[in-house]
Amino acid sequence: YIESLRRIGEGYEPGLWLMAEFAGAPAALALVNRAQEPPLPGMSAWLLEIGCLPGYRGRGFARALLAEILARLARTVCERLMSTIDEVNTPSIRLHERLGFAAQPERFYLYRRTA
Repeated sequence: YIESLRRIGEGYEPGLWLMAEFAGAPAALALVNRAQEPPLPGMSAWLLEIGCLPGYRGRGFARALLAEILARLARTVCERLMSTIDEVNTPSIRLHERLGFAAQPERFYLYRRTA
């Protein structure tokens, strides 16, 4: 599965694939690739995966990873970060909205301009 994500869009970029650790053990991850997204102008970025292992949920790991991704993207040519979120995934929707994402009902994406 991870190998297939490496080929989406412009492909794997090490600086945009992050993992959080707690006491030396993996706790959470966030994976982002850049991609052209017509008809939107410029380069976009896609949040391919974000999540925490069950024992680490609710501790701010996903928020920290997503905030770091946004900071890194602000230093690139990407104009927006887009994410597809299942409409019943309330925790993920809340996380994204707290960081400035806005729902795009016609495409079922949440996004944020990075610049």
